[in-house]
Formats: sequence, structure tokens, C-alpha cells
Amino acid sequence: MKRWKVEIAGQRDAVLQLSAVNLPGGVQRMRTYEDQLSMRTLFSENDLVSAEIQNINSEGIVSLHTRSFKYGKLENGQLIIVPCALVKRLPQHFVSLSPEVDVDVTLGKNGYIWITRTIPRVWKQQEEAAAGLGTSIGPGAQSGTPLAETAQNLQRRHTNTPLLKGERAQVVRIRNCISVLASRQLLIYPDSIKAMYTASLHLQPKDIMTVENIDSLVQKCGF
Repeated sequence: MKRWKVEIAGQRDAVLQLSAVNLPGGVQRMRTYEDQLSMRTLFSENDLVSAEIQNINSEGIVSLHTRSFKYGKLENGQLIIVPCALVKRLPQHFVSLSPEVDVDVTLGKNGYIWITRTIPRVWKQQEEAAAGLGTSIGPGAQSGTPLAETAQNLQRRHTNTPLLKGERAQVVRIRNCISVLASRQLLIYPDSIKAMYTASLHLQPKDIMTVENIDSLVQKCGF
């Protein structure tokens, strides 16, 4: 087999071909038999992934791809599932909620929403510094770490670094704010999430979901 079957909350599962994913280090080459044998090192059963629809064939089979480094395995965050009709269509569904809060949200149009911390600026600065350590020789020569490898290094560090207590609290607060919006059948998009987040700051994250507070927060946001 050269593909994965992916559950996308649709009438049938989608297909993710081995040729439609990034190899470690962003290497561009033909996939080999060895790549097939090591497919589970990329994605395995029960992994969460973000992907883009590549095409839908005449039989309704959805083909996905994760060739961009903004796609791939989702780790070190929290998933919440809402009715897909509540997720507003946007030009960009990978959003950062900063400066209000250092949390990134992936708003899947299938109603799957992934919440995690924003990659710390200091991590990016460290990777950029490390990427510029090479030596250039000759006209037009380039040095340092390729952009693809830098992106993978940041993702690997995010995966291997547990969220701090404060980061977990922010993720849970955003998760509960989205749940409040969904409970009242309100559209979910960056501005509505930020408004609910700001309105909830006087509450502990665990208290956001009480019936009294839900009604109060919705009224406070003016929805």
C-alpha cells in the first residue's frame, strides 16, 4: 500500500498518497519501496493530521496532500469537534490569536478545530541564527539550513517540549470559548473567538462552561 486512509467526518474516508506527503528534511525525490516500509514513521493509526484537499474524483473520493509544512501531524495541543456549518469560511484557516493570546488555531471546515500554543519567537530566532552559521563560497553560493529543515526542527521542538502550565491554561480557555460559541450555534472565526476569550478573562477556564456563565458571556459579547 502506498497510501493512508483518513477519516474526515465525511460520507467516506479520504485518501492520502505517500507521494503527496513531505519526506523528512523536505527531500524531493521519487518514493521508494523503503519509503513504503517506513510509512508508519510518518503517520500511523489514530494520528491527527491537517491536510488540504487536492481533488475530488468523479466517484466522490477525496484525495489529500500535506506537501506544505503548515500541514502534517498534529501534536501537543487539543482537538474540539463542532458542527461544520459553524466554521466560517476564511481566506486562511491557520490563524494566530495573538496579540490577545499566544495560541494558534486550525479551523477545519469539517468542524475539527485544533488548538495549540504559538511557536515561541525565541525558538524561531534560535533556528534562524543556527541556519546562518554556514560559510558561503563563490558567487551566488548559499549556506545554512534549508527552510524545510528549519520548519521541521521547529515542529520537532514543539512536539518534544511539553506545554507549560500557563500555556495549557490558555489552550483550555480557548477550547472552552469555542465550545460556548458552538453551544449557542454561533459562527466560529478568529474575531468571535477573541471576543469570547476577552469576555472570559475574569473567569477560571473550568468555570466558563457553566450555564449561567455561558449566557452571561454570550450577552457580554453582544452576539
